[in-house]
Amino acid sequence: MNLLDFISKYVYPSIKKCLIQILHEDYKLSLKKISEKLHMSRGLVSKYINGVRGTTIKLNKDDQICKDISVLAKEAVNNDLDAFHIKQRLIRIMFKWLYMGFFCNKHIEIDREKEFLRNCKLCMILFKHYQS
Repeated sequence: MNLLDFISKYVYPSIKKCLIQILHEDYKLSLKKISEKLHMSRGLVSKYINGVRGTTIKLNKDDQICKDISVLAKEAVNNDLDAFHIKQRLIRIMFKWLYMGFFCNKHIEIDREKEFLRNCKLCMILFKHYQS
């Protein structure tokens, strides 16, 4: 599995799930309100909350990546952010944590080409501009 497939199938959905969970659990927003805030369908929000999407890579609320996402969640609750801004922020957070190697072990675990990935530094090369 190439890096882009891994990101689109596993990483980005797990990050979106974390954002949706924070909005639902910490801010007590309804599915309807979350769908409005994130510019997503209510059905898709429901799939994330009910564990149908974004579950392969589990993010713990205590992980620093979720703390970064919670900053975006707070901003989404307090402001009307457009869809582009939300996606841009989620992608920047994702790239930062890809650069830091946060998802490398998960990629090795999921991918069949494990030996190739053990010495892979592709994320650290591609996403170095997102390190801070």
